[in-house]
Amino acid sequence: MVRSTPAGRSGPAIVAVLAAAWLLAQALPVRAAAPDAAIDASVEKLWFNQKALARVDGDLHAVAWHRLNGPDLALARLQRVELHVAQARIIARHQWELLATVDYIREAARSDFFTLRYRGLHRAVKKSRDLLALIDLYGGSIEDATARQALSHGRGLIEGNIYLFETLIDILKPHVNEGTTPYSGIWAK
Repeated sequence: MVRSTPAGRSGPAIVAVLAAAWLLAQALPVRAAAPDAAIDASVEKLWFNQKALARVDGDLHAVAWHRLNGPDLALARLQRVELHVAQARIIARHQWELLATVDYIREAARSDFFTLRYRGLHRAVKKSRDLLALIDLYGGSIEDATARQALSHGRGLIEGNIYLFETLIDILKPHVNEGTTPYSGIWAK
């Protein structure tokens, strides 16, 4: 007597069907797997950079607080530089918040998500470079040694963020929707 499965097929027939399905699945073209591990490594570094920028912002704020009775122009420039460092931290924090959710994006929506992040990262690079130029402009006239040291550290962190943004752009580029340019669409400005 031959035992059969509830569907009425024998055990070796089911194994043959499963083996054929597995071979067919191996032969089908597969889209490149999402780069979760590479993204996670860069996003982790971005988290630490934005936390370090918060400390630099606090250091600049403390120097400005101690200079309240100093010359108005020097205080204004110090506050302006502090503002630009804070803006760079907000840009890094925003990109971290968005990219840290990659694991929770449905597989079917990942190419759209990666396309949006690809464009957002290009904007983050541009804004961060603009902030570096403004920091150089206002920071060049700061005479306080503590502020200059904090500013130098902050500048290095912002440059590190730009490098991480560009690394993430390179990681995401193969996974974005076809025909996407960094500044295409209605948000090109």
